Amino acid sequence: SEPQGADVYINGERFGRTPLALDCSNKKALTVTFKKPGFADKTCVINTKIAAGWVILDVLGGILPVLIDATTENWYSLESNKASVLM
Repeated sequence: SEPQGADVYINGERFGRTPLALDCSNKKALTVTFKKPGFADKTCVINTKIAAGWVILDVLGGILPVLIDATTENWYSLESNKASVLM
């Protein structure tokens, strides 16, 4: 965030203060909210997407890879690897 020092909430849970680096799950969309006294809250959503390359490789590999990746949701990735806001 600019300025730094904003509290970071992901899906409603506080994770720390900016600047902040986290490893997040790629299995569901993330709602990231930045809060800092004296500034309006800023929220952005990072959606998930299906990585088409994995699906194609799985289909070519047969039914077992399809079942494994569909069950473990490894087909999914986040649309972005960072969230930033100007407060």
